[in-house]
Amino acid sequence: AEDTAAGVLGVVEIENKLDVDSPEIEKTDREIQDDIEEQLFWSPFVDEEQVEVSVESGVATLTGVVDTWAEYNAAQENAYEGGATWVDNDLAVK
Repeated sequence: AEDTAAGVLGVVEIENKLDVDSPEIEKTDREIQDDIEEQLFWSPFVDEEQVEVSVESGVATLTGVVDTWAEYNAAQENAYEGGATWVDNDLAVK
């Protein structure tokens, strides 16, 4: 809203008093692991059979061997998309 108001011709100052209340729904480690594995399954960039996933306290650890650096990076992105708060990417690249 602030960005929109700032783009209006003639606006010289904005006092933003908006308060956003969005409760975060925390997932369990098992839910995060399942969601990451689903992300990997559907990814056209990662062979999910080469990647092992474990999650502890929201931190995902990826292990295994992938074929390319692009696959390495895609797997890490999939882990974040699955809900990991941090990714310890221990994947090796052939």
